[in-house]
Amino acid sequence: MKKILVIGSSGYIGKSLIKSLKKKYKLILPSHSKGKIDVLNKKTLKRYISKDISNIINLTGQNDFNKKRLKKVIVQGNKNLIEIINKVNPNINYIFISTCLVYGFKKNKALENSKLSPVSFYAKLKYKVENYLKKNALNYHILRLANVYDESLNNGFFKKFFSSLKKEKKIYFSNIKTKRNMVHMQDAVKAIIIIIKSPKKKLIINIGNENIELSKIKILFKRFLNNKIEIVENKMSLNKDSSQMISIEKLNKLAKWKKKNIKSTLNKILKKYEKSF
Repeated sequence: MKKILVIGSSGYIGKSLIKSLKKKYKLILPSHSKGKIDVLNKKTLKRYISKDISNIINLTGQNDFNKKRLKKVIVQGNKNLIEIINKVNPNINYIFISTCLVYGFKKNKALENSKLSPVSFYAKLKYKVENYLKKNALNYHILRLANVYDESLNNGFFKKFFSSLKKEKKIYFSNIKTKRNMVHMQDAVKAIIIIIKSPKKKLIINIGNENIELSKIKILFKRFLNNKIEIVENKMSLNKDSSQMISIEKLNKLAKWKKKNIKSTLNKILKKYEKSF
């Protein structure tokens, strides 16, 4: 049975991922909250990285809004892990969760070999780590993850909408003519597991599903809650070139399955929410 070290297993993606992984793999799940592991502390990392580990999945640096801390966790944290892996066993497969934001704004679907032009601070950090891995890691998988959502109102892509609904009975939309790639949590987890099984080394792959215009999401909210809420469109921030679309052709070649649809998922959420609103 393969042994997998998951760092950041208590986060949004981590919780869903380990539920699926624990069925088929032996998992090492050190807890950062209890002070057991810190990617910035090499001594704590060395306790968990051994020769018999097949994969290391690093999910840290997803929800830290302190820029200084975020930079350390993403950039230095990944460097620390690769340095130790190279000493212990360079053949350990290192799975780095990057972001589709490294492509910047794209009018057309971005392929894995498309030019990278990160705009946000977060995307630039991920881009920096990608370059480091290409130069210093023997075996890695870079997963460029799209916007993740699920049925939860407190996490993922829908969080900001329902947060403003509860506080103000308003929903704010910006750049509604632009497109974003969306993927349901279950499909993101399934894709990660498929990639764990892949024998390929130095694999870079987009993890997503639908490229959807934000105006369509606005229409769904309006259909269910129009008489009860105010939908505010921030026209000052409109930018026709700010779409972020990706291609998942490469993922589909590894394994193709029927993925969840954002419209049907949001319909279910809003039907329940409408009754209690």
